[in-house]
Amino acid sequence: MKKIITFIILFLAFYQLGFSQCYTQISVGSYHTLAIKADGSLWACGSNSYGELGDGTKVDKNKFESIGNSKDWKFVEAGSTTSFGIKQDGTAWAWGNNANGLLGDGTKISKPLPTQIGTDQDWERIATYESHVLAVKKNGTLWAWGKNKYYQLGLNNTFDRTKPIQVGTENNWNLIAAGLDFSMATKKDGTLWTWGNDESGTLGLGLFEKAKVPTLADLSKYVSISAGDSHAVGVQADGTAWSWGYNGDKQLGLGYNVEKWTYYPTQIGNETSWKEIKAGFAFCIGLKQDGTVWSWGWNLFGQLGNPNNSLSPIPLKIVMLSGIKSIETGQDDTFAFETNGDIKVWGRNTGDHLGLGDLNSVKTPQKLNCTTVSLEESKTENLLTELFPNPATDFINIETSDIEVVEKISIYDNLGRTAVYIKQNPNLPVQIDISQYKSGLYFIQLNSKTNMRTLKFSKI
Repeated sequence: MKKIITFIILFLAFYQLGFSQCYTQISVGSYHTLAIKADGSLWACGSNSYGELGDGTKVDKNKFESIGNSKDWKFVEAGSTTSFGIKQDGTAWAWGNNANGLLGDGTKISKPLPTQIGTDQDWERIATYESHVLAVKKNGTLWAWGKNKYYQLGLNNTFDRTKPIQVGTENNWNLIAAGLDFSMATKKDGTLWTWGNDESGTLGLGLFEKAKVPTLADLSKYVSISAGDSHAVGVQADGTAWSWGYNGDKQLGLGYNVEKWTYYPTQIGNETSWKEIKAGFAFCIGLKQDGTVWSWGWNLFGQLGNPNNSLSPIPLKIVMLSGIKSIETGQDDTFAFETNGDIKVWGRNTGDHLGLGDLNSVKTPQKLNCTTVSLEESKTENLLTELFPNPATDFINIETSDIEVVEKISIYDNLGRTAVYIKQNPNLPVQIDISQYKSGLYFIQLNSKTNMRTLKFSKI
């Protein structure tokens, strides 16, 4: 009990809760979530078993917390246990589980901190699901890496790749989506191309086997595509919705009287008002142009946003939602962005990755509290301090440009529980030897007579 009380006291001392702008982009993995705020800062919550949150630890987080000090992130993509990001300068970064060379850094060693993928500065978007990765550069070229057992990299062979390799030579690729063991992309003319494993009809080619390279699946113009575990969906330019692949849980939205597999793109109903559709593991969430949200498929964990566990074979309106401008699904959950800036969440909450502060699944949409925990947001304007390098290996340096005297420096472990370093009346600037510290996240508390500031650094 004493340890719990100590932790609570330190937590309250270290963090202050204050409103800050909500997130402009969110990507949901299996059990973790990444987000970017309008200021370009990176945030994450959920499971952290492989370091997929990017904070240098393997400690789970039940609410969104800021990751690192950079404020130049523009895109994030969460995989099963892997994370990717693109910065404003076009560089690509990866962290988390590196099985099958998923991080694209030429190794198979997992990384708990963002690690740059090569040196290129022209990455546009990244897509992943579980074991392979697709990417498009600003020049329209297509790239892939990771597991390739089913030709999901589109290279006409089954060799895994630990670094990005270009797929073909064309430079007119646009949208990308990765499923369990298959891949999809559109070209700039909207045509749909697929490759990888087609045993469940996921390629929409009717092959029932594999496509070794990107293969034309539909000449129609697609403006939205999304891949689930073994099914796929898309919206065409005329506002019609289409689905194909495995249908065992009615995730294709085609009604009751449909086979378990559909091998070609098949229209969902006859409406022409769809804006985008996102596929989860075995369900779909669709957004119409009027801002209403619709759901269908498996519903064991409340994925459909309706207060029962019944699956739905056709799109049903989520009556609690309106004024939605975009949606993002995970394996069994959804985040919906409202036009007023609020975010609603629902579905399975394994690993606390919904950011609600508990493990309970949510069957109906709930507002995400954007009053989030941030060390950087807790700083006072009257105690200006610089910490470098960060991450660090052997030493950290602390400097201050403030006239106020720092009377005490304390360093705590990643639970904020154990003081590993205390120095009274330090003479700044100061260099602290951290060579004997274990790898992970640490907190530094600086106290003056009237102010306190908390910083964090990663020991690697």
